Amino acid sequence: MTDEGGNAASPWSALTRRKLVQWALAYAAGAWVLLQVLSLLAGVYAWPPFVLRIGTGAMFVGLPVVVVLAWFHGERGEQKISGTELLIVTLLLALGGGALWRIERNEASAPPAAEKPEVTTSATAVAPANAKSIAVLPFENLSKNADNAYFVSGMQDLILTNLAKISDLKVISRTSTEKYASHPDNLKTVGVELGVATLLEGSVQRIGDQVLINLQLIEAKSDTHLWAESYNRKLEDIFSVEQEVARTVAAALQARLSPSETASIAKKPTENPAAYELFLRAEFLRRQGYQNDDHGSLQQATELYQQAIAADPQFALAQARLSMALSNLYWLGGQHGELQTGERANAAAQAAARLQPDLPETFVAIGEARYRVDLDLAAALAAFDAALAARPGYHEAIYGRALILRRQGRFADSLVAMEAAAALDPRDSNLAADVADTYWMQRRGAEAEAAMRRALAIDPANVFATSRLAILRLYRAGDGAGALAVLRGEGAEIRVARLEILRFERRYDEALGLLGPMADSVFADANVPGKAYWSGRLLFAAGQKSVALLLLRRAATELGAQVRALPAGYMRSENIWAAWAECEALLGNEAQALKIAAESLARVPIERDAVDGADRLATAAGIYGLLGRLDLLLPALKRLRELPGADKLISASTLRLDPVWDKVRSDPGFQAEIERFAEFDLR
Repeated sequence: MTDEGGNAASPWSALTRRKLVQWALAYAAGAWVLLQVLSLLAGVYAWPPFVLRIGTGAMFVGLPVVVVLAWFHGERGEQKISGTELLIVTLLLALGGGALWRIERNEASAPPAAEKPEVTTSATAVAPANAKSIAVLPFENLSKNADNAYFVSGMQDLILTNLAKISDLKVISRTSTEKYASHPDNLKTVGVELGVATLLEGSVQRIGDQVLINLQLIEAKSDTHLWAESYNRKLEDIFSVEQEVARTVAAALQARLSPSETASIAKKPTENPAAYELFLRAEFLRRQGYQNDDHGSLQQATELYQQAIAADPQFALAQARLSMALSNLYWLGGQHGELQTGERANAAAQAAARLQPDLPETFVAIGEARYRVDLDLAAALAAFDAALAARPGYHEAIYGRALILRRQGRFADSLVAMEAAAALDPRDSNLAADVADTYWMQRRGAEAEAAMRRALAIDPANVFATSRLAILRLYRAGDGAGALAVLRGEGAEIRVARLEILRFERRYDEALGLLGPMADSVFADANVPGKAYWSGRLLFAAGQKSVALLLLRRAATELGAQVRALPAGYMRSENIWAAWAECEALLGNEAQALKIAAESLARVPIERDAVDGADRLATAAGIYGLLGRLDLLLPALKRLRELPGADKLISASTLRLDPVWDKVRSDPGFQAEIERFAEFDLR
């Protein structure tokens, strides 16, 4: 290469003459400006992250094209680009951008690479953790006053709730995290069990109105500290800590905060410190009541919520939580005289809706009241859906929605929703037991038993899962001895399940021996009819009919009075109606027994409630069997056999074993039904 004078030109002079450096610098400056504009627009319009990555990649693809153009057209008089070259440049940029887009799509849609399975003590399989996932572990109480436990718990809950408002984060429910220590030894195991990438540990010390909060964000897999901070604040300024932590954690995990989520995190639930103090105490008691079906704790919680509302009448969140607690008391109240709480639950939900209609907790309060008090499943589902539209990761709304779908007979949809709830609450044994029950309703016995065992692996003391596993063994395999072997402990539900299995086994003397020292409160705690009913039916089956009839008459009178005192739509009254009808049938009052069974069916038909309605049809079938009414029994059995959701009520094993069928057992039509159930159970 030579210059104009014929001398050899240096490479640098050629580059300078063709202005490659100037073109490259100009391109870099323009690309940088364009990327800043793209970044601004991405934040305003909430574009997904791959848009910026594609834009950046396209800028790099364009750089060699600009260099080539500068080489051929950089000299004076050569700047003009032909149409053919322009077309080639356009195609190159389009192809490069398209290739980057395809790569982004493939990476986004590709399944995660297989990882070496982690050793875990959990019986639940956990998927590889999402990088934007977190669990808030119980905070350590550093206060000398142990009574501050409610306050420490409240600080944890505040932070967890604010993090759960960020839809780009997976946040594990408190029900699962509270089973761990404040500073567990093996964080990697905790992360695997909860299915999260990060853990937030903390401690709280409160002295008067001064609060010291220490927090640290830890990567579970490597036990690496990602962030730590201490906050020393006055009590009235405590909300600023929760807001700052939520924003900091979101930034550390690269989770996007929408403008509405930012506003929601910044909003204080109340400006009144005294009202908030009462609210935190109520929340502590409400959680205790939920975990243990503890009526006393729930009652105390409602009183404290009311005091908080009296201190701040604009406290919408307190109204919503009050409604939830009252709905739960109503649900549990069939044997405890707390049914008057239904109207109060609706009133509190309406008050929350007036104060803050767009609050997700308001929607859940409405959903709970519509479900548990009003039996309006469609309205309850709409309320839970509204809560999830406002806060997609709201665990209580997902779980509530799953229960509604099940009662609507949408069992497959209910299981999907329950699995979604379990992903956010993997260590909740009650949820695992509900999953098992839903499998059982669909004649998926093996999966039901596996799920029950998962529930017991999480919490061996779960009496519901224990009793349900025992009854499942009896119903599916007719294995009374195996069912009894499962039952450990002396909880109310365990003791009642033992009575039921011994009755199936016709071991009446043993059952009566167990029943003798049992108080009526045991049956109330298990939400089943009381001791007179159980004594009467067992003595009747054992042949001691004179004593049995006296007890059955007393039980029939008590149960009839209880039914008449119940609200017309009370959902958990099926046990009481069933026992009343059975007493009348054993007493020989056929017309009265059939009337009670028919009225019970009419109050909650299957079309209205696939779960409770099926229970009532199975009860009616038992009454028909006791009375020897094959004309009514065989059609009822046929419907139950084909009915989704009825498997845990009647099976081939129960038809073979249950003494309730003794009067019809030799009938060929009944025997044919047993065979049909057996064939159906094998599907």
